[in-house]
Amino acid sequence: HAFDAAQLDVTSATILGSNVAVSVIGKRFTGVTVAEDGTRLLPQITASLVDSSTVARPRVTWSSSAPLTATDGGFVRLYWSVGKILSRWNFIVPPGTTEVKAPVLPAALQSYAPPSASLSVPQIVFIESDQVADYDAFRTSGAHQVFAGTVPSNGLQSGSSFLPSVVGTVRATAYAVRNN
Repeated sequence: HAFDAAQLDVTSATILGSNVAVSVIGKRFTGVTVAEDGTRLLPQITASLVDSSTVARPRVTWSSSAPLTATDGGFVRLYWSVGKILSRWNFIVPPGTTEVKAPVLPAALQSYAPPSASLSVPQIVFIESDQVADYDAFRTSGAHQVFAGTVPSNGLQSGSSFLPSVVGTVRATAYAVRNN
């Protein structure tokens, strides 16, 4: 497709049962037109599993249609609720990672652990951007927080809010519970 606005947003979504896998390219440019055919979308995350057999240290695993090694990194949000309170843990993970396990919490922080084995489907997002040099920059710069605002708990929001703030490209792939 050719676009004549100073933005580009290519989305590919796959519904997987009650979950959704989404890939997005956001591009901000200064030229009059740009061509993009979607072949540069990141591989889609196809499944996730939460092992809560050790409630205080849940383990999240996921798979994708191809390795996510070309990303700058990812983040995993693990949700649970107690009454009307929704709690979450956020984990930052390196490119190509396929699992994360919650750390052992010291006794003083045990109240922050999930109270039961009932955890929601996690939100998993991997990002690649020409504005982020590598995983160290992704992890230390807070870049994951910038992109997290465009990734609601029910998937990946596309549109102009996903575009980078300066000329450049952001690619993301996400997996979460589908919002019915």
